[in-house]
Amino acid sequence: MSPLLSLVLAWLSGLVAASFLTPAWWMWLLLAGGVLLLLFGLRARPAFRWPLVCLIAFALGGARYQFAQPTFDETTLAHFNDVGTVVIEGVVWDEPDERDTRTNLRVQVETLTLLNEAARPVSGVALVYAPSLSPERLNATGEPRWHYGDRVRIIGNLETPPEFESFSYRDYLARLGVYSQVRQAEVEFLAAEQGHWLYQPIFNFKAHALNTIEQLFPEPHAALLQGILLGVESRIPQTIKDQFSTTGTSHIVAISGFNIAILVGLFMTLFSRVAGPNRGALLTILVIVFYTVLVGASASVVRAAIMGSLGVIGQRLGRSGAGLNLLALAAFGMTLVNPLTLWDVGFQLSAAATLGLILYGDALKVAVQNWLEKRLSAERAARLASFASDLFLLTLAAQITTLPILAYTFRQVSIISLVANVLILPVQPAVMILGGVALLLGLVWLPLGQVAAWLAYPFTAYTLAFVDVFARVPGASLALGEVAPVLVLMFYAALFGWTWMSQKPVEARPSWWARLTQEFAPAGGLAALSLVAFYAWGSFFTLPQAGQLTLTVLNVGEGEGVLIQTPSGQYALINGGPSGNVLVRGLAQHLPLFTPQLDLLVVGAVQDENIGGLPDLLERYRVQQAALTQATRGGSAYPALSAALNARSVFIHPAAELPTYNLGEGAQLKILMDSERGSVVRVEWGRFSALLPLNLQEVNAAELPPSTVLLLTRSTLRALTVELVEAVNPTVIILSADAATRLTPEQAALLAGRTVLSTAERGTVKLITNGMQLWAEGER
Repeated sequence: MSPLLSLVLAWLSGLVAASFLTPAWWMWLLLAGGVLLLLFGLRARPAFRWPLVCLIAFALGGARYQFAQPTFDETTLAHFNDVGTVVIEGVVWDEPDERDTRTNLRVQVETLTLLNEAARPVSGVALVYAPSLSPERLNATGEPRWHYGDRVRIIGNLETPPEFESFSYRDYLARLGVYSQVRQAEVEFLAAEQGHWLYQPIFNFKAHALNTIEQLFPEPHAALLQGILLGVESRIPQTIKDQFSTTGTSHIVAISGFNIAILVGLFMTLFSRVAGPNRGALLTILVIVFYTVLVGASASVVRAAIMGSLGVIGQRLGRSGAGLNLLALAAFGMTLVNPLTLWDVGFQLSAAATLGLILYGDALKVAVQNWLEKRLSAERAARLASFASDLFLLTLAAQITTLPILAYTFRQVSIISLVANVLILPVQPAVMILGGVALLLGLVWLPLGQVAAWLAYPFTAYTLAFVDVFARVPGASLALGEVAPVLVLMFYAALFGWTWMSQKPVEARPSWWARLTQEFAPAGGLAALSLVAFYAWGSFFTLPQAGQLTLTVLNVGEGEGVLIQTPSGQYALINGGPSGNVLVRGLAQHLPLFTPQLDLLVVGAVQDENIGGLPDLLERYRVQQAALTQATRGGSAYPALSAALNARSVFIHPAAELPTYNLGEGAQLKILMDSERGSVVRVEWGRFSALLPLNLQEVNAAELPPSTVLLLTRSTLRALTVELVEAVNPTVIILSADAATRLTPEQAALLAGRTVLSTAERGTVKLITNGMQLWAEGER
């Protein structure tokens, strides 16, 4: 073990010890000083020198941990946690975390005001649950979504983050420097571009890059590339995240050493040719630093960036082989800045995977090569061993050291991980390089980037398809109960003990070791890998059949989103639900590839639950014309939607003036009624009809025409009466997810004897008709 590695292990041990022990930081320093005096006194005895130096490192680690613990007084934000309603003002100090129905803001607070008191200066960061869109920001900047550097005023209850039975949210936020949160906040936009002079242009560039990816790629490919290229994983659908977790391929969508290695390879080659080796190395390091800040500087990214930068320096100095020392330096530097990084799961997995590659990557390759040389020529054995190393041995090496952390943290282990990685990992360089080229070209000129996006798309499609295939394999993931920490320690003790013994000279090993390894060493060669049938590409490229009318009720949670494909191949959308991300992902599954266009948008209600996702939709899809209800008493999404439609010069019809819209081949969309509360829409073709009431509060149920299909949402469920059911007499009733959870037993009795399809149970529901017959299918 190298001296540097010993010192860093001692330092890390001190951090862990201090998390259990209570002495103040100055007591740890006294311990370090005492050991230093003892070292001076025993300087003539070399046997004690190195253990005492390591003990000093141990004490310094303990001091650093205790020194990092926060103290709260009247000048700190967390001092006012749980005191009731407060008014705080500050600046959004990190990239907004956009969720489906809200945006999480980390706000650097500058002032705080208690009830009936004057504002006082405070310091600290608060996690604020903000609405997704801000009308004030829209009016001031033309953009309703939150951005880094926004100055905001927040009214709400300042709370201490909670601790759950199996997860401490408080500790998680503490590692990010956050000790307060505000839920159900009223957030007022005050000014833009108030961030740090260096970070502000970087985050502005990132926001533009994210928007460019959304315009170049359909969903969920855009969300996947946003994670791979820019470190934004929050926009990836939870179902796809679960699939990556089940198949043990989550590392693909996390910025890691793989991404940094590609950057180093590309830019080191480019800059060395343009500016020379030394300047090329310096420029490459600057690119790494910029990229690290750009993608969020998480613990795993910083670790990879430090190791990548040190590797570049080592290459120029002719000392590039000390992998363990580089890992130790990265761990020391990160925990010196923030000791709590040691408890970050991303850092643990990243460091463990790197350790596995260093310790076992070459060892496994040599073992396979030695086994092959007994059966093949040396040259052919070397080629096959190198191929096996690239294909799956490196993955196996990383999984060996990350398995205990995954089991302990996530309580599940992917059984199919090795096979999945063998088939998915080889295309990831193409995903990152071609996706990155498409992004760069798109930033220069969008049509040029679109050409490169077409080249990248098959590789993202391949990735998503195979992840989906493997996630569907029965038993792909093994669910575990709570894993005791002692089992994790025992695993690592046995693993590293075996590693230490294996690296000793043969003559220095005990006799029992030879018998043990001969009995249990693999003797049957490489295990045969099962190939999985290729996923049907038709799900990505098949265009809808002409001559049919398809009505797709998207599973958007609250509210409603109904996509209509006309017999002539046009597309109309009615409302869209509360979340832009959910809506765009749903549309991407049912619209033709690389055709981001809607022929008609019908806005029949104006509450956020009905149209909250439409402003985001307009940033990715072109809308030819829109029909707007005369209702105007909506939430924050309605002014954002109006501004977006006007900015894009969309031709707007008042819904009351568009009683009928021709869908082609005799199919029609009719606005039966429009008022201050919303519209009632009906789709007709031949013997088929669908009643889509977005407002029933001012409707005489007896006047509604009979219809084959009736859609009920939360807002219209209250009008479900005997008169309504008898007048409409639907064969099929579709319940949105929020309506299904609020259906009373009395209302359920009214629907007895009819086909009831709920998006809460079936997911997205698709109705297909030729005007005479009707077919229905659910997502699940």
